[in-house]
Amino acid sequence: MPNGIRKGVALHPHATIVGLSQPTYYDIEHQFNYFSATNTDWVRLWADWAVLQPDPPADPNNPTYDNWAWDKLDAEVHAANTSMVYPPNSSVQEPIKVILTVWTCPLWASQNTRAQYPSPDGQQYYRPDSVGVNSPYGKLLEQLMVRYHPLNPNRRGTIWGLEIVNEPNGQMKPQTGMVNAVADMMATAKQIKLNHGWASTGPVLLAPGLVDYREDYISPNDPDATTIGSFAESLLNRLEAINFSAGPWIAWSQHNHLDIELDRLYADTALKYIGDKLTGHNWVGWRETGDTGPRIFLTEGGGRLAKIDSKYYGGNGSPSQLRNKQSALVQNTKGRIMGSPYPAMWLYYMFTSNVDYDCGLRDPYSYPTQGQII
Repeated sequence: MPNGIRKGVALHPHATIVGLSQPTYYDIEHQFNYFSATNTDWVRLWADWAVLQPDPPADPNNPTYDNWAWDKLDAEVHAANTSMVYPPNSSVQEPIKVILTVWTCPLWASQNTRAQYPSPDGQQYYRPDSVGVNSPYGKLLEQLMVRYHPLNPNRRGTIWGLEIVNEPNGQMKPQTGMVNAVADMMATAKQIKLNHGWASTGPVLLAPGLVDYREDYISPNDPDATTIGSFAESLLNRLEAINFSAGPWIAWSQHNHLDIELDRLYADTALKYIGDKLTGHNWVGWRETGDTGPRIFLTEGGGRLAKIDSKYYGGNGSPSQLRNKQSALVQNTKGRIMGSPYPAMWLYYMFTSNVDYDCGLRDPYSYPTQGQII
């Protein structure tokens, strides 16, 4: 790996301004001041579609959005763009680089899907009814690419990467038909980029953002989920069937919460498992000069205290036990990531007011510190 592994922080929606329905634990200034102080040079933010476009547009060809919500997202991207840090092994300061992840789906954009899969929780994690270039989803992607493109003189900020979907094999419903939908999302995002002549400029596309359910584990709280191996294999087959060719504009992304929390040995990690699958399918997405194999962006992962407590202490772990175990698990995973040929990035999940996702930097119980990870 000529240029090493990028490391940074994936902010939980609870910690971002645009997560308007969630409580904010840290204000954005606090977060980015902390990033600057610790030279954290990558951050992942959220483009919450249901918040950015709560109502259907009167004219599909000229979509309307919530200006206040967009202003808040612009503020987050701007905060990163204007926060200067010293990247690893560099004596020159640079702005924090941004990965932006598309999240949720407005209920109006998933009416047919919801009719087929009624859910009692009312959450907006349904698959969009359509994901073509001219669909509301496609228009949103285009808006994000244009709004934060470095060559746009009217840009509202700059993003390095755009993750076009989040955990479609776990969080997004229903699973039936999901593989084809994600393949179409990837094809749509690529086509939008090419339509604008941006094959080598603008944000790198990241997909499919899978959660790392290995074949030996499915969350009992999420029975309607697909294991990462099965989903990835079906997705790669589908992409080949529709003649989708990857390239420098798109990179493979997935998460590694469970690799961390279950303390999987490297041979059993979803990281290696999917890396080997990509190799077998000759995946030739985004690579760096000198790479001879596929690269994976681990865009989210952390040791969640509630999960650690349940698995290792039967729900009765003391604060000291939890923080020490969390630190050990993260350090174990960090060593495995550094020794693997596959990862291009590892973003650790931080800043949350939701104890179930308490992965770090939330006193008095969250450890390890950011310095230990980054």
